Amino acid sequence: MSNHNSHKSKGFSLVEMLIVAPIVILMIGIFVSAIVGMTGDVLSTRASNAMAYNIQDALDRIDNDVKLSGGFLSANNVILSSPQGFNNDTTAFDNVDAVKGTMLILNAYATTNNPANSAQNLLYMSNQPNACGSTGISQNPPVMYNIIYFVKNSTLWRRVVMPSNYTTVGCVGSSTGSPWQQPSCYPGQSGTICKTQDERLVDGVSASGFSVNYYTTNISTTANTIASDSSKSDAIRQAALQTTNTVSVTISATSTVAGRSVNQDGTIRETSPNNNITATADTVWSSFSLSSGWSNYGYEYDVQGYRRTKDGIVMLRGLIKKSSVIVSGELIGTLPVGYRPAEELIFQTQTNPNVGSRVDVYPDGSVRVIAGDAGWLTLENINFLASDAPYNVTTLTTANGWLNYSVPPFAPAAYQIDADGRVHLKGLVKSGTVTDGTIIATLPAGAYPSEYLHIPEHSTGAFGMIGLYTNGIQAKGGANGYLSLQDIFYPASFTGWTNMSMQSSWVWYGSPYAYPSYTKSSDGIVTLHGLIKSGTMTSGAVIANLPVGYRPAQTILSMCVSGGAATRVDISVAGDIQYRSGTNGWFSLDGVSFYADN
Repeated sequence: MSNHNSHKSKGFSLVEMLIVAPIVILMIGIFVSAIVGMTGDVLSTRASNAMAYNIQDALDRIDNDVKLSGGFLSANNVILSSPQGFNNDTTAFDNVDAVKGTMLILNAYATTNNPANSAQNLLYMSNQPNACGSTGISQNPPVMYNIIYFVKNSTLWRRVVMPSNYTTVGCVGSSTGSPWQQPSCYPGQSGTICKTQDERLVDGVSASGFSVNYYTTNISTTANTIASDSSKSDAIRQAALQTTNTVSVTISATSTVAGRSVNQDGTIRETSPNNNITATADTVWSSFSLSSGWSNYGYEYDVQGYRRTKDGIVMLRGLIKKSSVIVSGELIGTLPVGYRPAEELIFQTQTNPNVGSRVDVYPDGSVRVIAGDAGWLTLENINFLASDAPYNVTTLTTANGWLNYSVPPFAPAAYQIDADGRVHLKGLVKSGTVTDGTIIATLPAGAYPSEYLHIPEHSTGAFGMIGLYTNGIQAKGGANGYLSLQDIFYPASFTGWTNMSMQSSWVWYGSPYAYPSYTKSSDGIVTLHGLIKSGTMTSGAVIANLPVGYRPAQTILSMCVSGGAATRVDISVAGDIQYRSGTNGWFSLDGVSFYADN
């Protein structure tokens, strides 16, 4: 009998392998998928966090820039040097554009150090009018530059635009010096103006992913739609921006990471503390080329110039003269686009020897003298709303035979109310009853003064005047061939007047006439009003003194009305309102407005 060992075979049979293998493969797939999923989650979470951080960092930058800015711009106001333009050339930036998209353009102050550093100081323009090292250098306009946030190639960028002469235009102590800020260009671009690269802030931002809205105040809930309307001109959008001081900015970004869509967004709302400085032409007086032999008068008086305030008011200034006889209609100078009226306007000004003259401003920008004396002619109190100022024009219904002169070219009797609440009267009328107190047109509620005002106007080739009171615009005698209605005044609802301390025996005339007082609006215009009497009639006698911040940079010569005739006051850099001519039976300060440079 023989013995043998028996055994069982080890391992899987073919049938078992066919059953187990798919299970193993499935488990491996599930494991790999879980690993990939967790890795994708980690990557997308990390990308989302990074995106959120970049958006918040960008919003923080915008917030700080707005808080330190001089206001918002519809387009860059610093002349671009290639390649600082939008297309790496000199293409302008616009706050809203159908092709280039939405941008935030800030007018910013150049400083000697990082604006966040307490040791920084503002840079001031050299020789405008004071030289570097002068004790009055802080009275010069500050050096301004542009900060621009814009989207290009799906990335949000921050660019600094400086004037080409930025290294020499400002004062540091007693000499010219460079600002701490440096001009930047798009990466890969080169040029003498490119001192650094634009800051890359957030990737994955589409043209619609950068949203900017502007508001009148920090508590406003309704955005100013004109300020962000790409169908409007730069000038119209700028006029709208000048009525705002608060901006809301939203950044939305999207990217794809590990097959996942990652989205983040954020919003800030911030107020610019100084939106009264909005454009190069507004921060300094600009000069037009004088024609027909006219030149600046000199001495202590204002040189000729023009500017536009944030409310859209164009102001002229200066005392001019010429050596030859005036030819009626001759050109004094020409204002550029954006500084022109919608219709031909007639202004009562003053000329040698303290009598009325006439200067007209035309829609083509030409400023022409119609009547005056070559010895001297003042351009003060030629103030009007630019044709693109965003305010409704309300036409007035005339009465007592008064008619609109000719529409066009002259404006009809009408008014507008600006962002600071001032009433702007304009128009040319004719043919009505001139008896003192006759109503020319009635002003509606909200558009008449609380006290009686005497306003000098030009009438039929000579000095004239009108009265303004609660019952409307009044004739004050004279001829009715034509009568201009140019004036700026505050309505009855305004309460921001400061009473003057009278000098040289001048006193208030009494009710219902305005008490001698002054005010300054948010766009820097000082306005006087009041009826006075009984003062010293010595030329140069001080009627009252205006405080610092309410004074011109140079002496201005302004027309008034006294005893029904043309009269004059000078306002000095020291703030003295000086009597120069007229009677002391009654003397009106109504209608005197000027820009406070000092």
